[in-house]
Amino acid sequence: MAVVSLTRPITLKETFSFYVPSSKIRDLEACGELADALTVKGPKGPATVRTMRARGWDPPVIFDRSGYDPRVPAIDPERWFDDQAAASADRLLTAGTWVPWDETGDALRQAVEVEAKRTSSRPDATAVLAIDHHWLTNVPMDLASALAELGRRVALVLAHPTDPLSVGNAVHGLVAVVRSVSDVSILRTDHGGLGAIVHGACHAAIGLIPSHRHFVPVGKSGGGKTGDRSARVFIREMMDWFTGETIAAWVTMSWKPRCHLDCCHGQGLDRFFNERLEREALVHNRTTLARLADDILDAPREERRRLFAETCSQATERYGAMGKLSMVTKPKPQLLQWAFV
Repeated sequence: MAVVSLTRPITLKETFSFYVPSSKIRDLEACGELADALTVKGPKGPATVRTMRARGWDPPVIFDRSGYDPRVPAIDPERWFDDQAAASADRLLTAGTWVPWDETGDALRQAVEVEAKRTSSRPDATAVLAIDHHWLTNVPMDLASALAELGRRVALVLAHPTDPLSVGNAVHGLVAVVRSVSDVSILRTDHGGLGAIVHGACHAAIGLIPSHRHFVPVGKSGGGKTGDRSARVFIREMMDWFTGETIAAWVTMSWKPRCHLDCCHGQGLDRFFNERLEREALVHNRTTLARLADDILDAPREERRRLFAETCSQATERYGAMGKLSMVTKPKPQLLQWAFV
């Protein structure tokens, strides 16, 4: 049985974590030096972290078992709580429940009932719900009402084949939810998680590879650029991700994407066209995202919304003809929504 702490967990204090699978020990260690906390993915997460703790590793950690994925084996709720507590979790999360889109609302009600039962003996636990993006685009206030009725801390995982926040008015729906319900976290998200925090979420877990930035429902096909195996690179000036091959094709544009942080020392990001530099690209991504998060979240609370919106608005100005008139890059709907929300 876990000992309930009276201290508010770090991951409920308007903080961010990197979302890392338990198998990536090197990434866990490196990301733990940059983020406020870590969100460790998968059933083996607690065992992995216990081993690391025994060697003196001590960053705050929460665990996403990904139980909303039917391919992940089920576990007794109490055993899962105990496993997390034994690994000194910052707070306890349920294994997770999948909420498919259902116009009647029955799927959401049933999922809330499941999570209420799982947390009945642990009222301080966080209920994890992976939601189809339609709950945000179609009925965000119905979602907010259901979460408020649950009366628990909630962690949402957004589901879509590619980018759940670029669909319809998903950003506006998410903002409505986090403004209406307290103690909402967003797990397995992209840099948009920082937008969620400045509008009321308490935590965001940012993934460093595409499959860790949203959940692809079983039976759906994920995105990806056919034939392009180069690393995906986060460009802060454009507030989005691009493949190294895409960046390298911007040969005659008026400015060259560079990174002046310690990870890159002013080198151009077009070098990530080289597939052998995938590891370096990962270092760039986590370093750049951590700096962005620090710049936003270290600002006075009353300034954060304006600062994030201005960052997104300025990023939209970087789009257009990327050297050749035939090569036009347009900002994604997610970026446009964050710029004006």
